[in-house]
Amino acid sequence: LFVADYFNYRLVNLDLLFVSPQGLYVVVQEGRTLQKLGSALQTVVASESLPADLQFKAKAMFVTNAGVIYLFDELQSRILRINPAEPVELVVVGQIPTEPKACVSDLFVTEGGTIYVAEQYQRKVLTIHPGNTTFTEVLQCPAPWCP
Repeated sequence: LFVADYFNYRLVNLDLLFVSPQGLYVVVQEGRTLQKLGSALQTVVASESLPADLQFKAKAMFVTNAGVIYLFDELQSRILRINPAEPVELVVVGQIPTEPKACVSDLFVTEGGTIYVAEQYQRKVLTIHPGNTTFTEVLQCPAPWCP
């Protein structure tokens, strides 16, 4: 998705876009920068500004009604959480099994904090509950269907 940045006379490529009651969130720069749209794009977190073990490349995003942001980091197959109400800090809340290789196409988070991910290679829906660190399978789609 491309949008026009009128004030800077450029087109911006949006890798991900999510609309929540808290505002419009976008991921740019090949999944490495999370921004929120107000009167201008404001950077929430940029991967290159983080320690090496927390750098990310976002492939999927979800923002709760409370404004808590969840990202799927395809570099390390993990789910990251950012709560803007707290000092900006990324927290790893779950690791997607990578054997066989994982391909997460989407994620959803309930208000209670349960995370669901759609994994396309294995055609599964996985879930992780608050306080746990291991995903469990909740649905296996028959071939040729994917979640």
